[in-house]
Amino acid sequence: MARGGIIGRLGQRRDLRRWQAAAQRAARMPLPGLIAQRQAARTMRAALDRLEHVAARRIAPALPPAQPGTDWVWRPEALLLPLAQRQVEGVASGTALACADGSPGVALFHDDPDEAPEIMLTQGGHAPPLALTLDVYASAAGFVSLVLALPEAACAGLEGRHIIGLRVQLQVEPVGHAVARLNLRQGPEVLQRQLPLAAGTQQVEFDLAELSLLPRPVYEAWIDLILDRPAMTRMVLRDLSLARYPRAPL
Repeated sequence: MARGGIIGRLGQRRDLRRWQAAAQRAARMPLPGLIAQRQAARTMRAALDRLEHVAARRIAPALPPAQPGTDWVWRPEALLLPLAQRQVEGVASGTALACADGSPGVALFHDDPDEAPEIMLTQGGHAPPLALTLDVYASAAGFVSLVLALPEAACAGLEGRHIIGLRVQLQVEPVGHAVARLNLRQGPEVLQRQLPLAAGTQQVEFDLAELSLLPRPVYEAWIDLILDRPAMTRMVLRDLSLARYPRAPL
């Protein structure tokens, strides 16, 4: 077993040196060879991205214990995988930041009229969960919102009997609070329910009976973390997870 491990590591080093050499030759390589090398690199990158995606989920801290009847649990990819841009500032409202492997990441919304608002979003850390830090400086924004789109599995079979449990580890400076809002789209309607979030680690529940779901499928869902009047405020999202389970019978 140890011998196999040594051979494997030697092979990885050999492959790394080969790609480093190819990168150095790229500027003077004939075009047919360069095109072939680029395609091989893209194939290699796709395999590495898949490995990173699976590894990030397995290495991440365990999700909280599930409630009885839980049929779906989730931690956002933006807390597990590096974003393609790990720091952005002065971004327009509605800017979406995907993960480096192309999977959904996080979107930023605000109502700052400035073309380059003094708002910065940074993803930190080297091991999941990767904290998301939102810094709002002398901004005229009335609100700033981090938006995490839920996967299709969250919507499948969603009914009024369900509860969406949100567990979040949040830091707001100066000491303050944020708002978590659950959004469900049914046709042209978007049903919304929001709950206050204090600093620290806490669990809140969105009872879907309070949303008056329509008798048709939910086909899109997302969570907003919202700061009102956020000038000179920092919000650090250290972890977040969601779970879906049925309401306890009365």
